[in-house]
Amino acid sequence: MLDNAAGFCAPKDGIELERSKRLTMARTSYGWAPDLLNARLTCYKESMNTISAKAETIVRAPAIEVFNAFVDAEKMSKFWFMRRDEGLQEGKTVSWFVGESEDSFAIEVRVKELKEPELIRIDWKSGDHFNQVLWQIKDIQDGHSILTIEESGFEGSDDQIIASALDSSGGFGQVAIALKAYLEHDAIINVVTDHP
Repeated sequence: MLDNAAGFCAPKDGIELERSKRLTMARTSYGWAPDLLNARLTCYKESMNTISAKAETIVRAPAIEVFNAFVDAEKMSKFWFMRRDEGLQEGKTVSWFVGESEDSFAIEVRVKELKEPELIRIDWKSGDHFNQVLWQIKDIQDGHSILTIEESGFEGSDDQIIASALDSSGGFGQVAIALKAYLEHDAIINVVTDHP
């Protein structure tokens, strides 16, 4: 069954902000899609200048398949941003597109580090600066893996940083659901093209 997913931030004064989202089963052309997400969504504040947005889930696929789903442009375009590159390559800059049309908004992505199958590190443009995004993928038993996506480098006022981190936590949770649908159920749920 699906669990509740919660995100939280602990500001400097120790007050905890919490956002919960009830995830429900979805009816797809393949039938019901149960257990799409067993995720922990968090954003946490380590200091006044450091906040991180994080999503973590078990994927019922080996780490190499999870890694390739993000590195391969054609595969990632099925569940997240549209891509027109030849795949992520360390040291290269690519664009990820919000939508499928030729004039879709482009996000500049700088590929900083790739360690197959366990790590992807990029910087992506967020306003007039770059945030860091890190994917960590670990094989566990039975051909499954744990995926952790974490974004840091948010800028702005405390309220803006917390809002951005909570938004990113929720967004990465949606990406995890779409990835799981794609790898575990061969179902296509694109969270960017389907976003209102």
